Amino acid sequence: YSGNPIIVADERYYEKQHEAYNKHEGCRDPFVVYDEETKMYYAFFTARDKNGHSNYRGCIGRARSRDLLNWEIMPPAISPHVFTDMEVPSLHKHNGKWYMIFAVKREWYSKEYIEKIYPRQPQTGVLYFVSDSLLGEFKPIDDNNVLCGNDDLLYTGRIIKSPEGDDVFLSWYVGDDEGFR
Repeated sequence: YSGNPIIVADERYYEKQHEAYNKHEGCRDPFVVYDEETKMYYAFFTARDKNGHSNYRGCIGRARSRDLLNWEIMPPAISPHVFTDMEVPSLHKHNGKWYMIFAVKREWYSKEYIEKIYPRQPQTGVLYFVSDSLLGEFKPIDDNNVLCGNDDLLYTGRIIKSPEGDDVFLSWYVGDDEGFR
């Protein structure tokens, strides 16, 4: 498609490459979902917030489109300012609520967030936040929002429906180089 890339980090909301700690522009790992209610596609992507402490700008970006080619970039869906990065977002609707799952590494937690969740420890793995709608604010249910972590040796994943209609979490094993040991 000659119009690629179709989703680009908008500097009104998101950190650009020259501002990034690692010199990488955060606008990757899109997850697209269609909303019957609004008749719109929504894309959620790994990004970095324009604001906040430079070490903890990890966020999940949001965009919407009617045709999958022309996208309106929106403010972040999640921007807690407690993680360096929040990677590989995925959405799942369950009992009328939207669950956003995403991956983090334990070394990406801010000191303040580590103190808040104590005695629990930072986890490399998959966390989740929840919202009533795709346009709503995604928040943790509580401070224990780890779906799978260090002990599971898993990083990122997806929730799908089984042929029987049950929710099934699929994830991937990663080695020691991903922060598990």
